[in-house]
Order: sequence, then C-alpha cells, then structure tokens
Amino acid sequence: MRQSGLAIFAVLVASLALLNAPPALAKGHEPLGDAGPLFGVNFADKDLGGPGGSSDQSLLIGLRVARRIAPRWNWFADGTYAQSGTTLLEDVKVIEGRIGFERLYPLGQGATNFFLAGALGGADVNNPSGMEDFGRPLASIGAGFAQAGHGWRTEARVGDLAGNRGLNGADIANVQLIVAYTFGLYALEDEDSDGDGVINSKDKCPNTPKGAFVDARGCPLDSDGDGVWDGIDECPNTPRGVAVDSKGCPIKKVLFEPNKKKLILEGVNFEFDSAKLTSDSYAVLDRVVLALQDWPDIRVEVGGHTDSIASDEYNRDLSDRRAKAVRDYLVSRGIERSRLEAKGYGESEPITTNDTDAGRAKNRRVELKKLGD
Repeated sequence: MRQSGLAIFAVLVASLALLNAPPALAKGHEPLGDAGPLFGVNFADKDLGGPGGSSDQSLLIGLRVARRIAPRWNWFADGTYAQSGTTLLEDVKVIEGRIGFERLYPLGQGATNFFLAGALGGADVNNPSGMEDFGRPLASIGAGFAQAGHGWRTEARVGDLAGNRGLNGADIANVQLIVAYTFGLYALEDEDSDGDGVINSKDKCPNTPKGAFVDARGCPLDSDGDGVWDGIDECPNTPRGVAVDSKGCPIKKVLFEPNKKKLILEGVNFEFDSAKLTSDSYAVLDRVVLALQDWPDIRVEVGGHTDSIASDEYNRDLSDRRAKAVRDYLVSRGIERSRLEAKGYGESEPITTNDTDAGRAKNRRVELKKLGD
C-alpha cells in the first residue's frame, strides 16, 4: 500500500510539473513517434479480489509505442502488467494490451499537450489456483498531459473488460494512474538518402545529384538558369539563354556552316531609308558576338545589300552605312575592330528578283563573309 501511495504521489507531481515544463526538443526537430516504459498504480476491480474481496491498489509496469499520424493525432499501442492482492493466498495477475488513438491539445506555448485517448484491446486474467483463468475484450478511455514530441507524460484511464467470461460474468473495470518517459523515434526517417544535407522527411526533392547545392527544402539551385545545378556547374554565371553542355559550359557556336563562307543575318533590319538598327536586331547580333568570341581567330566582312529601288549610287552609300552600323555594334559588344571589315554592295548582288515586294525584302540584307582560309 505504501508503494502504491508513493506511485500516486509521483503521478500527481509529474502532472503538475508538466504544466510548466520547457520543450523536450527544439521546434522543427519533432520525432515521428515515441516509445518508452510505463509505470504507475492499478486500482483493480473488487471482483478481481476473490470471494468477498475489495478493490486493491498495486504497482503497474508496461511499455508504450506511438506514431504521429497528423499534427494533433497519435496512433499508439501499449501493454501493461499488474499483480493485485486477493482474499486468497495468491495474487491475481492481469496483462492488458491495447491499440488506440490520442487527440492532442497544445497548452501555452506548445511545450505541453493535454490529450484524450481511446483504445481497444484485450485482457488476460490469471487467477489464483482453484479459480478459472480467462480473457476478455478491453475498451479504455483516458486523459493526461505529455511533453510535446517526447519526454514525460502522465495519464489517468479507465479500462472496461467487456463480455461475460470468468467470475460468473461479473462487470470488471480497472482504473490506472500512469507516468512514463518516452523517447523520440527518428532513425528511419532521419536518413539523408541523396546526401544533400536535408533529411528524407523534409526533403521535397529526393534523389538530388551528388554535389549539387540545395536550398532548405532539399531542392537544387541553378543560379544562372542554364539547367545545370549549382555545385556541379563547371561554368557558373553563364549568360541567360546561352545553350550549354552537360557540364554547364556554353556550347561553341558555329558561325559558318561547313564548306560555306557566307551567312545571311536573318532578323537584322533597319528603320526605313536609314542605317539605324531596329530593336529586334540586337538579339541576333548578340548571338553573332558570342560566336565570334568562341572563334577568336576568325575575321569577317560585314556586307550590306539593298534592293533596286533608288539609284545605284544611293543604294551603295546606304548599304555601306548599314554595314558600318552592324560592325560598330559588334565592336561595342567587345569584338576587336581589327577582326571586322564593313562594305556596302548596294543592289549589285541580288539573291532573287527585285520585281516583287517579297523578292526585294530578301535582297535587303546583311551578310557575314569569312575572310581568309
């Protein structure tokens, strides 16, 4: 009796302490579940006390395991053992096992939860010699306090042994006061399968390639937007839109097709009767700049061409000014002037008829011609 009294006192003190307990772990590192030993006091139903018996208090021990299934819900399973006195010479031994659910209600800053629990299971009753052993289904409800995640917990619960087996079908209900300390379950989920420094349970992008830099969610970073992850990109800071190889390095631009020395710059246009480039021409010329940078030994001529409208002299002057405008833009983007020549051909080298609008549009053009071998 003295031992059970101390156990009751311990349960009450633990319950009060939990109301002011600090968190058992840092926020953001909550375990997926918990497991640990149980101990406390079992108040056995008087019908378990033997003929003429009364309710008996005895120590209780057990084991619990739980799994978080939602932010405020746990699934749990536990088993307990209690040995209570009877009016006979021997004690009655009761083994209980149950599976159930807990609903958590955070208190204060969330360091402690109040909870309600319900479970179903079974009980095995081993009576003193001369009395029949029996088993019954079990239903229980409980309430208590528990540190968030894992740690200390207390609970008061009532278990009803349903059915009519044993003790002439007497109703049996046991009351238990329990205190426990549980340990967080992390191991399986806290692995980092892809080695990116973010554990599996928090990794939103599993199977990240080895060496890639990731954000807090475990997703790869691509600072230059070239499709090759930071950390394995051997050419970081590649300009936007530049095609790259598997290492993240720009693919060398081919300026002239094999066995050809001329290239028409489709998309390079000028304002009407002017040598001023239109704004949509710059993107085309920027690609020419990149290609010339990839091939630093190549020299080119920028040739300007017109249709046959206006005089030959006028067209030659206009085409010359347009060729120089293209050359000057390439120089402004870093290409050495010594690599570039500019020449106006006027209407002298048409590539199609000048008798139609479509033909004249094709003849108004800028060509690059490879110089030397």
